[in-house]
Amino acid sequence: MEIVLFWIGLSIVVGVAANARGREGILWFFLALVISPLIALLAVLVMERKNAPAAAGGTAPTAFEPDAVHAGIPYRMQSDGSIEAIMQGARVRFSDYAKFAAATGAALPPPAPPSPHRPLETLRSPGLTGCFKRSKK
Repeated sequence: MEIVLFWIGLSIVVGVAANARGREGILWFFLALVISPLIALLAVLVMERKNAPAAAGGTAPTAFEPDAVHAGIPYRMQSDGSIEAIMQGARVRFSDYAKFAAATGAALPPPAPPSPHRPLETLRSPGLTGCFKRSKK
């Protein structure tokens, strides 16, 4: 009699553990009753969580803020020169702009003319760099 209670008790533990991992707890309870609760518990613990956040190496999904639109497809440039675009509701990454343009089927726009503005370093006044230095007393 004690063995039956132990078997049912461990099956309940399997059902609770499966439910905590986003699985159907009732189905896992009955599965644990049919097969060994220990085997079912090991199977539940080995499975990946359905309701878990992304892995530590991954990035959490953020709002997509495009830099521009090419052929009706919003995209943004990454710091490494790659292109991230929203195509058919999913984020797609291209290694360069030419591959992105080939995937859209539209011609590349003409290159942008060089900016007439000077770089930031040339705009800084050399006289202001030393005015915030601490004076020695």
